[in-house]
Amino acid sequence: MRAFGVPGVAIAVVERGELAWHRGFGVADVASGAPVDADSVFECASLSKPVFAYLVLQLVDAGVLQLDSTLVDYHRPDFLAGDDPRLARISVRDVLRHSSGLPDWRAHPDRDPLRTIAEPGQRVNYSGEAFFWLQRVVETVTGQSLDQLAQRRLFAPAGMHGSTYTWNAHAARHSVTGVPAPDARPVVQTFRAQWPLLQPLAEAQGKPLPAWTWGRRRARAAAGARRRARGHVRVAGRPARQCRGQPARAGAGLCALHRPRHAPRTAAGLGDR
Repeated sequence: MRAFGVPGVAIAVVERGELAWHRGFGVADVASGAPVDADSVFECASLSKPVFAYLVLQLVDAGVLQLDSTLVDYHRPDFLAGDDPRLARISVRDVLRHSSGLPDWRAHPDRDPLRTIAEPGQRVNYSGEAFFWLQRVVETVTGQSLDQLAQRRLFAPAGMHGSTYTWNAHAARHSVTGVPAPDARPVVQTFRAQWPLLQPLAEAQGKPLPAWTWGRRRARAAAGARRRARGHVRVAGRPARQCRGQPARAGAGLCALHRPRHAPRTAAGLGDR
């Protein structure tokens, strides 16, 4: 840890499906010195993509989705390019195996339409945009938010009661504060920076963040949160250059705090950059 500038880690050993040992090392927050413990939550980037993929396959087994049906059969978001016929050929299967032909992320999603960069199904092309679109499909066909579905189908049955794909009071208390690698520039910790900006909106609407789905109103709220974050979030004592990603979307800042019974909690951002 000292050699690589890592202030804190959590380790769990699972044997034959049972937790054999777990322990936290170091600190969860360099400034306060709070230790890493069994409740600490780490943001782990795209490791929540396979968790989401498992949820999608459950919906396929239930007949809600078909692997070889195209995404536009279920939902066509308004950010798609109108002059790209290949978009209509992207299937659920293509997204899960990263052969959608879509880019990872658009440089300017607020103004650039999403278009393919390759023929769907022909080559592996890692894409957070594709997973975000599939999240929109899942929320459209089920009428529930991604977090609500994950709680019911995955987290609750597994006893992962501290887990979430969004942000809540537990995550706010136990989220580990990220630090840049040695000699690297400071980075914005997406969820810690953005979710607190959306919390007042959720309280005003009387709808908790885990129940939000990705509609136009939510997109506008997220965009406003990003603008506020760019102006006010500070990292390591310096202003953050950019608050990257969008809250709770499968592809940019989607946080899954998954934890087996009595094991240290870890976090994963589905498509975190």
